[in-house]
Amino acid sequence: VANDASIGTVAQIDIQDNKSFAINAKNADVDILNAQAINFKGANSKLFLLNDSTTDNRVITLKNDLPAFATGGGTLLLAGTTKLVTLQGDGGAKTIGTAGSELASLNVLGSVAFNNIDTTNVLAFNILGTTNFVDVGGITNQINVINIGAAGVGPTGAAIAAAAGSYTIDANGGNVGILANGQTINFAHEDAELVLQNSAAGNGTITLNAVLDPLAPSKGKLAVDSGAAGGKVIIASVGNATYGTAVNKLKELEFRGNGTFQIDTEIFVNDLELLVPTITYNKDINSNLSFSAATALTQNGNINGNVDFNNQAAVITLGANKNITGSVTSSNGVNGTIIATGASTINGPITNIAMLKVGAGAVSITKGGNTSITEIQGNGTALLTLPANFNLTGSINKTGGQALKLNF
Repeated sequence: VANDASIGTVAQIDIQDNKSFAINAKNADVDILNAQAINFKGANSKLFLLNDSTTDNRVITLKNDLPAFATGGGTLLLAGTTKLVTLQGDGGAKTIGTAGSELASLNVLGSVAFNNIDTTNVLAFNILGTTNFVDVGGITNQINVINIGAAGVGPTGAAIAAAAGSYTIDANGGNVGILANGQTINFAHEDAELVLQNSAAGNGTITLNAVLDPLAPSKGKLAVDSGAAGGKVIIASVGNATYGTAVNKLKELEFRGNGTFQIDTEIFVNDLELLVPTITYNKDINSNLSFSAATALTQNGNINGNVDFNNQAAVITLGANKNITGSVTSSNGVNGTIIATGASTINGPITNIAMLKVGAGAVSITKGGNTSITEIQGNGTALLTLPANFNLTGSINKTGGQALKLNF
């Protein structure tokens, strides 16, 4: 291990096959590859760039490109044990690996960042253990294989178990694509998390180019984050690309942030709980849906599951010709509103909700029995079809609304 910045003045460093060499910037920032050669002499040569300082963030600057092993291979590990270590390119992007001699793996552990680094010639990106890595500007998102929460080996040789690490892709007001050209993103642990974020005040779009399959049911978490600046995050897709599949659903989906959300991609997940102010969902919700806030949900796809307002004054504005396949209720108290903007069908029982607005199109409720809706209100004069044995506790047009046509 080299603990002094003067290591940057050594003319040549050769790392033999199956050997490792570490540069620790704990005492000062370090410049490397300034009239200096660092050579991976074998496919299993390893270079560690570290910051073990407990008080200071450090920067390691590449003055020139860092080549890999001559025929491809080698590992580069960045590790910030307590404070941040940033790997940056000097005067523009510096490449890791070269075409035809690609670096086998780029690994990150702890607090790590990149700036002006070109990872085009890196084959695999491993976010080790519980590391939470944030990519701003698309530095790593096009690496061919990305493993979140991966097992590996740390700079001291200690084994690192697969764990609930996270990988944040921040559009930062731009347009970022993922899973293009055969790329894969893998959840190495069931609680490993992919975060799709826009930290800018404007719009940011993240486009999915192929299906992200977690390869097992209830594996991997997805978070969509609109950031603190109040911007919009747009989750787009190409063709039939989805997050999760009907067979291999993601374990969890979470929306967070102070901005707004536009979801233009299907997401398969076990359960969806909403706790954001507003969201526009232009695809089917393929899970049960619950609320932990008074969310205004504009739902322009079907809801393929049950709905629980959970005593929140949330509002679902259901698009024309969109349906709810499951039950609708509000546990812990009467609350919640559904507004049907056109023809719709609700296939499950409805209990304990505050308001159902129908009439803009023909609406059918197919499940009879005891139904509790504080008020059914007409937002048009189209037909409301009710099933046999429909026992309503509630009222119709008590506080307003247009005259409905009822069909029993």
